[in-house]
Amino acid sequence: MTFWNRVIEAWKGESAPKKEEPHYENHGKKYDFDDMVELVKSKPENTLLIDVREPNEFSIVQIPGSFNMPYKSCPDALSYDEEEFESKFGFPKPGKDKELVFFCAAGRRAEGAQAKAVSKGYTNSSIYPGSTNDWVSKHGDKIQF
Repeated sequence: MTFWNRVIEAWKGESAPKKEEPHYENHGKKYDFDDMVELVKSKPENTLLIDVREPNEFSIVQIPGSFNMPYKSCPDALSYDEEEFESKFGFPKPGKDKELVFFCAAGRRAEGAQAKAVSKGYTNSSIYPGSTNDWVSKHGDKIQF
């Protein structure tokens, strides 16, 4: 096999062994764009919008009122004690009575974060499957709140 054939295989994704992506069962509500707009407008005190993208992604575009708790670099964030959590993320560690609505860029990391939260006792956890990509594609970033 020539070098260029290997390059073409890699480009097509054929050279690497196929890795099974984990699937997480959603135990909470699935929010859509309109639900998220309503949450941003109403700002319910018992609900936290948790963006699990990395800080460099979060700095580009945010859903108003959301907090950044990156899942990839800090998958055990909800295991931190209150002081460590607030020091690391800049907001108080949520109580288990709060509803946590997780989202990311396209929904995959949010699924993982929600599953991890449920395993840590945060049973009132939900997900915005469309995540930031859906928010931006529907011009949520242009809405004046």
